[in-house]
Amino acid sequence: MFAPCAYAQSAPPKISNTESRNPAVGRARLRPPLSTWTFGNGGNGWVTLLGGSLAIEAFQVVTLEGTFAFDLWSIEGPSHDIALRTGAVPRLGDSRDGTGAGWVVQIPVLVGYHYIDRFGAPDGCPGHEKTHGFAAYTGVEVTRWSSPRFAWSVRLLGGPTFPFSQTRTGCWADYTYFNPGYDLHYAVEVGLDMGVAFQ
Repeated sequence: MFAPCAYAQSAPPKISNTESRNPAVGRARLRPPLSTWTFGNGGNGWVTLLGGSLAIEAFQVVTLEGTFAFDLWSIEGPSHDIALRTGAVPRLGDSRDGTGAGWVVQIPVLVGYHYIDRFGAPDGCPGHEKTHGFAAYTGVEVTRWSSPRFAWSVRLLGGPTFPFSQTRTGCWADYTYFNPGYDLHYAVEVGLDMGVAFQ
């Protein structure tokens, strides 16, 4: 008598929580054109032309991130800004399965340094205003892990910058050309970026 032979569909290999949640996660994000808007006092405001960021997360709880973007503040030419920030990125939800695939929702709470270089050419005379500020951000990031090692993400992030130092060069150093109302006393940034994550 022959015993029945059972055929079972093989299940995906299971991996441990440690393997699916490595201590370090790298992220590269793109800030597409017109995806980030900044609003300041006195009608000051600008929009991102193109930007990006690189970040490293430790245990997907704390992060260190650097950003760079080209901005449009005046029609005479592009401005730019740079930020270095750190903070907590606690998970609001984590639906990854034993294979490491699934959704993760995080709430970033970040603080850091923000450098803003605005360019203009009043009356055809070019100049820069260079602002150094303290910034704080929060928002939400949704990450879809397609495997234990790779994911796509979308992040909505915003927050204020408060200047602690400003210098002007070129014609902006001369108040004959520079309108004092353009002084940047604060700026509020709201933006959407997208990227990849890997571990």
